[in-house]
Amino acid sequence: MSMDLMVRVMKLKVGNPLRKLVLLKLADNASDKGECWPSYQHIAEHCEITRRSVMNHISALCQCGFLRKEFRKGMNGNASNVYYLTPENGDISRLKDSETDSPPSEEDSPEGSEQDSLGSEANSPPSAPDSPRGSEPDSPRISHSFEPVKEPVIKQKECQADELPDDFDDPALRVLNHMNRTTGAKFQDGKTTMGFINGLLVGEYVADELILVIDHRTELWANDLKMSQYLSPKTLFSFENFEGYLPLARKWHDDGRPALNSKPVEIDTEERDIARKRFLGTSINIMQKSAIEFATRKSAATAGIKNMSPEVAKKIWDKLWQDNAQRIHDNEKINRANA
Repeated sequence: MSMDLMVRVMKLKVGNPLRKLVLLKLADNASDKGECWPSYQHIAEHCEITRRSVMNHISALCQCGFLRKEFRKGMNGNASNVYYLTPENGDISRLKDSETDSPPSEEDSPEGSEQDSLGSEANSPPSAPDSPRGSEPDSPRISHSFEPVKEPVIKQKECQADELPDDFDDPALRVLNHMNRTTGAKFQDGKTTMGFINGLLVGEYVADELILVIDHRTELWANDLKMSQYLSPKTLFSFENFEGYLPLARKWHDDGRPALNSKPVEIDTEERDIARKRFLGTSINIMQKSAIEFATRKSAATAGIKNMSPEVAKKIWDKLWQDNAQRIHDNEKINRANA
């Protein structure tokens, strides 16, 4: 977000209040150099107008020089629009008279509250540390001529609950949507989350590489209760972590994406319960002890479950049994693979 650009845009006359709102949204997303790349759908949802209206307003802004749009195609074939704000170069007279003074059409009517239309998002590279210029205390406000018109039916069609904007022209949203689909999470396109993603995309990395890391880490951690909590943008896309994860993900991909995570091993619950009673001295069964029982007896002795209530002792024993069974199963699988 560039406060300097926001102030400069606020003082402009662009001939249409919603066109100005679109330009303000772009300034909100832009770096201090005036560069940003939000999708049409993202702008439409935050300005509460239709996607087609956004496209028309951006075209008009480009025509009169307030904005420059470039088509960018990434190494992975993904395409997106990059916008460069040039407020000083704008001239409203370049637009046709019919476009300049025309009132907002029904298509442009906002669909919700004006209150949230300028919320900041992190669809842009981090701003430089230069101090922004202070804004004039009496700087012009957005005209009230586009007072909210509530149309809940239309809004419901365009943005369903827990639904993120279309990602076909936004690499960052493509990454976020893939992460939510793959992990079953519901991360939103907020400032912090998108900051981690865009922090990598503005550098040398592309969306497909971030998606590859998501797939690899999900394969590794999804079935591990402890590690699955780290399947988040903060963990995967912090710069230091990502630099370590990506080479491993590439090797995994080159090897044909083999299965890595271990599915919970099935256990004999009767054997487990008899072994617990034998350990606690409440069973006279002298059946031969398995490797799982030997390992669990050792773990249970360390945990001191003999001094616990029967209910707590059972829960801990069952957990230790499952963990040891899984460990022994995984070790046997590795030994067979290395034989």
